[in-house]
Amino acid sequence: MLNYWLSPTILVSALICATHSHPRNAGGVSRTREVPRFWVRLSPADHRVVVSSVGNSKIAGGAPAKDRQFPYQAALLINFADESTTLCGGSIVSTTFVLTAAHCLEGGIDATVIVGTNTVSIPSDDRAVEIDVTFHDMLVHPKYDPIDVLNDIAIVRLTKALTFSDTIQPVKLPSRQEALSDLVNVDTTVSGWGALGEDDYAEIEDNLKLDLHFLVKPVISYEKCNIAYEHMIRDFQLCVSGEDGRNACQGDSGGPLTANLNGMTTLIGIVSYGSSDGCEHGSPVVYTRVGYYLDWIAQHTDVKIVD
Repeated sequence: MLNYWLSPTILVSALICATHSHPRNAGGVSRTREVPRFWVRLSPADHRVVVSSVGNSKIAGGAPAKDRQFPYQAALLINFADESTTLCGGSIVSTTFVLTAAHCLEGGIDATVIVGTNTVSIPSDDRAVEIDVTFHDMLVHPKYDPIDVLNDIAIVRLTKALTFSDTIQPVKLPSRQEALSDLVNVDTTVSGWGALGEDDYAEIEDNLKLDLHFLVKPVISYEKCNIAYEHMIRDFQLCVSGEDGRNACQGDSGGPLTANLNGMTTLIGIVSYGSSDGCEHGSPVVYTRVGYYLDWIAQHTDVKIVD
């Protein structure tokens, strides 16, 4: 099951790529395509920052989450070799595994996974369960492409099994029958601790307090999304409307996108990227479509996929 977990050799290669604004191919030649158009593509020095202000609405235009509203929500504080730290979201899928985005973990040397609370804080929230992991516990999809942001999905293996409670629960994955269903116009919910807008940043400091927020928006068609992203969107991705300036934002990466499928809250997407125009300017956000990766998830976790 662990054949593809990051090895030290792979980690070194990832760290080399992470220190450059333009990723390099296997031959060491810099790829010339301009990459900083979308907020996932910003250089490490730009995107490894989070909001430390208190009281502002996170997830642009979102509402504060209620206690126990998102028991499957995880936060990841990921550390890098350059001594920077980034905040990403994640989704609990079993007692020992969390799903997140590949671009969150690429180049990471270790991380702290936080669950069981609506507040990410330094010092720690009393309700939080914190589990430390290293790069040995991080699995980035082997076909992840950081240039075109494809296969942007990763797995974190927890070093200590979770005890489920009213504040810690796994989220249901799509069944095989639901995996490729038409989701256009289906209402979805995204939750996270991300920024209010593109200017809402501060370095992670010794005193940090972020409250979980959420947003409900519909899935839009591939045709409509491709207008915004120049025909980059593939069928293993999903796009959610950003109209009215309500959107996921920096810091929400890797977090859950859920929908009610057959009466059950179901994880259909993972926050991948949005437009560099800004979170509140109406562009759609792109998500990794979880249903396309059920076999890969089943192969590398203990989650059983339902037919």
